[in-house]
Amino acid sequence: MKKDSIAVGVVYVLVGTVFLLLALFTETRLDGVFFGFAGAGIVPGILRIYHFLYWSSPKHAKEYEERLEKQMIEQKDEMMTRIRDRSGSLAYTSGTLMISFSMLIFCILGSLGIIENYQVMVYYLGGLLAVQMIIYFTLYHHFLKKTS
Repeated sequence: MKKDSIAVGVVYVLVGTVFLLLALFTETRLDGVFFGFAGAGIVPGILRIYHFLYWSSPKHAKEYEERLEKQMIEQKDEMMTRIRDRSGSLAYTSGTLMISFSMLIFCILGSLGIIENYQVMVYYLGGLLAVQMIIYFTLYHHFLKKTS
């Protein structure tokens, strides 16, 4: 496993910890946002570190090599499909990011008192995000079953 994977995990945990400390030791309207960023940093960071330690141990080296070999074979076969599907994937990702950042901006503006009744917009965008992800995973599993 790549060494930078553990470095990225440590950075995630550190950034998440900074946001957790900000949320715990400051009294602002942004505490909820800080707690959200803390969870979004700490949990994936710990998982990255765990995966690095798990797959880099000598006990799992053979299994990891087999996994990498299988991934390389699948990559070559799927390269053309991946190239064709790249534009759809980028459109989905950018839409998801725009919805997520819009929710964050509305939360911040509402927490600071700049706009009122921001919860309606945040709930709407959250629902839209959830529906978009449900459709994505439903279609993904449908096509996965169809090709198997």
